[in-house]
Amino acid sequence: MMPAMRRNRHLVIAVAVAVLASTGGQALAVDGGARPQPAASGIRLSPAGVAAAESAAMSAAMLAARSPRQADRALLAAQLPAVDHGGAPTLGELEGLSPQCLVDESGGSGSASTGPAPDAAAAAVSAHTELTALLPAGDLNRNDGPDVLDYRLGVSHGVIDAGVTARSARTGAALWSRVMLGTKYSLSIPFPDVDRVGPANRPGVLLVDQSEPFTETGTTLDTLTVRALSGSGAPLWTTKLTGQLRVQGDTETLTNFPVVIGDIHDVARRGHDLLVDVINVTGKLDGSENGSDQAEIISARTGVVEARGPVARSRVAAPEVVPVPSLNRDRLDDLAVIDPGTNGRIVTERGDTGARIWASSGVPVGGDGQITSVGHLGGSAAPDLVVSNDAEFGGAHSTVSLINGVNGRLMWTVPAQCGFRLGKAGPKRVPAVGLIDRTGERGDSKSETVRAAFSARERNGDVVYHRAMAATIKVATSPSGFSSSSFAILIQPIRDVQPDGSNDLVVGLTAKSGHHMARVHGVLSGRDGRLIHEPAGVATAGSLQRGSGVDLVTFEPRGSGLELSAYDGATGNRFYARRLVGSTGLKRQLAYGVRVSGHSCSDLVVSATNKTRALVGLLDANSQPLWTVTASRTELRGGHRHVGKRPVHFCLA
Repeated sequence: MMPAMRRNRHLVIAVAVAVLASTGGQALAVDGGARPQPAASGIRLSPAGVAAAESAAMSAAMLAARSPRQADRALLAAQLPAVDHGGAPTLGELEGLSPQCLVDESGGSGSASTGPAPDAAAAAVSAHTELTALLPAGDLNRNDGPDVLDYRLGVSHGVIDAGVTARSARTGAALWSRVMLGTKYSLSIPFPDVDRVGPANRPGVLLVDQSEPFTETGTTLDTLTVRALSGSGAPLWTTKLTGQLRVQGDTETLTNFPVVIGDIHDVARRGHDLLVDVINVTGKLDGSENGSDQAEIISARTGVVEARGPVARSRVAAPEVVPVPSLNRDRLDDLAVIDPGTNGRIVTERGDTGARIWASSGVPVGGDGQITSVGHLGGSAAPDLVVSNDAEFGGAHSTVSLINGVNGRLMWTVPAQCGFRLGKAGPKRVPAVGLIDRTGERGDSKSETVRAAFSARERNGDVVYHRAMAATIKVATSPSGFSSSSFAILIQPIRDVQPDGSNDLVVGLTAKSGHHMARVHGVLSGRDGRLIHEPAGVATAGSLQRGSGVDLVTFEPRGSGLELSAYDGATGNRFYARRLVGSTGLKRQLAYGVRVSGHSCSDLVVSATNKTRALVGLLDANSQPLWTVTASRTELRGGHRHVGKRPVHFCLA
């Protein structure tokens, strides 16, 4: 009994705190202000990742708290077996959290079951669920190089609490810590946003907590609280915005409802401010919405709130304002107003003043339209933008449009599921847009086929290449004649693996029926569509070797412990497979790449838990622990720190 905007958010939180029967991971993707495309996915047939799903789900829920309209995207992140954190999984640095276009589709027939039922998942909120991660934070104490945030989430009896501990990246020593307690009977997922804060504009942390009460009827308050801490952990300022939610019959009304959209670089200095959409929207059970959206900026220096640009209004849907890279050559982020509807349009405004830059004409903009910067395709002064209108996750009417970033002119519109920043493609290495054209499954009583199609398209609309993939199985039939099947589709853009100037994709197509299973997976070259067969691992933050490129890691149970494996992203060849010391008895796991040690290769973060204890650690590219922290599973801060021997070589080669 609520419009899609908020209904999807409640769904993702309910599912995210459940024990998901899928492979683990996390993903949030925004490039230049684009919201995550179907943000994560699941090849749900690998038993090795089942135990990791709780941590992944909490990560998705945490990221979904940024915006109700990101929730349906972040839901999929809870099931993703491959992650690209860009340069680092810093929640605040939206520009670095590529990819932009994630697709997940899964389903089943007969007795097959894929994914949790929302009603059942909602009941799982009372279960204990944890997430432990390390987030790069810069030099907080200004004395020994980069630091990290030891960020932990815990759920107990429907309340989500968070703990943040600043640690030296070199030794793991704790610098300071804070605990953020959730509120009963409300959705409250606090998260840290690392940035430059305070009047001195020095590295610090924004603690962001959006508390949205659950209600089936009546009027309740929504509160957004942002606290700034200096690098030493000292409080600098606190800002609180409050809105109202009213549910009456089949109508939901949001009044001055604040929603964190993400970071925006809107002033001529290093660091970012927070972009908040203040929403006044009325929605009905049939999905119809109308109302307004006012962009507001929370200054990271002072906490002062300032309106930016005019109010965006729509009679047919809920408008939205998102940040995009500079369109007027001032090197500051700008704003894109998504005005959906039959005669919808995109209006861009200066990020520092709100003054209009241009308004598009004739660009299809649906109620679920997404904006992504795809770079300077024509060598123009401003980056071009794509608008993805994903009708019910890849429906027959999904389209992708390319917009000239200089003047807002429509370049072309094609049937496709979503578009992403590709780089240069084809033998002539021409600037192109990457498209996920279509995904889906088709079957009958005899066979089941999972399909996906990809293409690269130039600025003038010419197709550089087209690639189609499929996995087909024979449907198994029981002695009683009953048949069932299930499928899963994962498509995840990552960065340039080879590197060859084109961003690549992790792809997985899986069909299963009884004991029959067909699977096509690996890294798809953005340059020419070539498939490199390899495990669907987690993309690292740069190569594990010296030099450019991206490699992959997996972190899976082996015997009584956990094994970390590393693979050459360009070839699929395995570098090593090593058991993590101290991982005996640990089941739930997460591993990803970061850049904090200052060396010319990716560092690695590992996180794992069992029923009683949790482990988080920073490793070098060779999988040797630089330091680890073990603690009780329910501890939000503290624990026992172990510092490893300083390695001779941080990189593989």
